[in-house]
Amino acid sequence: MLFDAIKSGAQGYLLKNLDADEFFALLEGVGRGEPALTPALARKLLKEFAKPGQAKDSPDALTERELDVLRCLVDGVTSNRKLAERLGVSENTVKFHVRNILDKLHLNNRAQAVSFALRNRIVEPGNE
Repeated sequence: MLFDAIKSGAQGYLLKNLDADEFFALLEGVGRGEPALTPALARKLLKEFAKPGQAKDSPDALTERELDVLRCLVDGVTSNRKLAERLGVSENTVKFHVRNILDKLHLNNRAQAVSFALRNRIVEPGNE
């Protein structure tokens, strides 16, 4: 959601787990025309924009293993446990790959990933 907010014109993005001092310091900065971003969020934005040639609709942004996970999701395998069994990896590894897929495609959940994959023909159903 960070990227969508910034692309839509937001002047900052605050997480709800900020302590009060940091929150008020960022708000005071907004009054001076500064963006309201923590260093961690600014780093994430810079890292994302520094990636060459990985457009949102490019399947090249995903690794082969991430594509395997996406194929399983498209085929209806959605639980971490079943994905892990199907791919022969741990549930934590599945969570890692799913998070990478969502981050790289700037999506919020698995349903959006499936829809995006089908709409953009990144993977086809039943095509393992």
